[in-house]
Amino acid sequence: MRASAPRPRVTPDEMCRLILEAERLGVLGPGLAASLLKVSPREAEALIALLEAMGWVEPVEQPGGAGGGCPCARCPLARVCPLARLAQQRPQGGSRVYRVDPKALDYCRRRLQGQRR
Repeated sequence: MRASAPRPRVTPDEMCRLILEAERLGVLGPGLAASLLKVSPREAEALIALLEAMGWVEPVEQPGGAGGGCPCARCPLARVCPLARLAQQRPQGGSRVYRVDPKALDYCRRRLQGQRR
């Protein structure tokens, strides 16, 4: 008899809530994902890598790179935002920030609204 696969720690609904929260904030980072999903930073990075492979998120250029740099540099809330502080601490590609793709937003909105009915 084959052992069943372990239950995933993060459900699809939780991932959709993360996507919607990231859209509300404008960016997604491992720290935000870890705190919202209550997982380790390493697991959060793996989940973001999965979302990136699915095409649901795309990396935002870090400060000093081509394309104008991180949007945190121009944000008026950068002094109080944990993602902006993280970007300042690791500007050489240590921790990345991501932007949500519109098709992911549409899917997650439909999925979560279908459950409310």
